[in-house]
Amino acid sequence: HAVQAGDIATVIAYAPIAAKQAAALNAHREAASHYATALSYANNLASEERAELSECCSYEHYLSGQVDKALMVRRQAVDLWKELRAELRVGDNLRWLSRLSWGVGHRKEAEDYGAEAVSTLENLPPGPELAMAYSNRAQLHMLAQELEDAVTWGLRAIELAKKLDATETLVHALNNVGTAELFAYNDNGRFKLEESLKLALANNLHHHAARAYTNLAFLTVKNRKYHLAADYLEDGIAHSKA
Repeated sequence: HAVQAGDIATVIAYAPIAAKQAAALNAHREAASHYATALSYANNLASEERAELSECCSYEHYLSGQVDKALMVRRQAVDLWKELRAELRVGDNLRWLSRLSWGVGHRKEAEDYGAEAVSTLENLPPGPELAMAYSNRAQLHMLAQELEDAVTWGLRAIELAKKLDATETLVHALNNVGTAELFAYNDNGRFKLEESLKLALANNLHHHAARAYTNLAFLTVKNRKYHLAADYLEDGIAHSKA
C-alpha cells in the first residue's frame, strides 16, 4: 500500500521488517523482494544504511537461487563501503563477490575477488571475516579439485576460526577440507564433514547442513560406499524438507 501511495517513509520503515519476517519463515524470495523494494526508495538514506540493505538483499537473492541479482546488489554494497572507507566490510563483501562469481561460472573473477578479499582483510586485525576469506579460498580450490591448496587454505581457516570461536566459519572450513580429502580418497575427510554437519545442525545453520549432506552423499557414492550414501541422502532430503 505504501508503494502504491508513494509513501516513501513508510516503505523504508516497513519493507525491511517484512523482509526479516519472511526470511525467518524461510520465504527467501519474498524477503529479497521486500529488500529490493526498500532499496528502490533508499536514495535519501545514509550510505551505511544503503550498504547494509544491499548486503541483506544480496544474501536473500543468493538463498533463493537468484545469483545474478545477488551479485549485482553485492557490487553496490562494495562500492558504498569503499566510499565509506570501511575496509572490514569491503573485504567481507569482496569475499561474497568471489563466492557469487563462481556461482555464475566466472572462475577468474571469483579467484581475483577471493585473493583481493584476503589481502584487504590481512591488513586488519585478524577476525572472523578473514577466517571466512581463507575458507572461501579453500572452497574455490576444492571446487577446482586443486586439493592440496584446498587443504592448505582450509586448515588456515580452521585454525583461525577456532581461536575466534567463529562457529559458522569453522563449519564452512571443515566442509571444504573434508570434501577435498574425500576427493583424494582420504577417509579422514568423512569425519571432518560429519563434524561440520554436527556443528551445523546444533547451531541451526541449515544451509551449511544441507551442503554437508550433499557432499557426504556425493563423495560416498564416488568412493563406492553406497550404504553410507543412502543414509546421507535420506537424512539430507528429510532435513531440507523440514
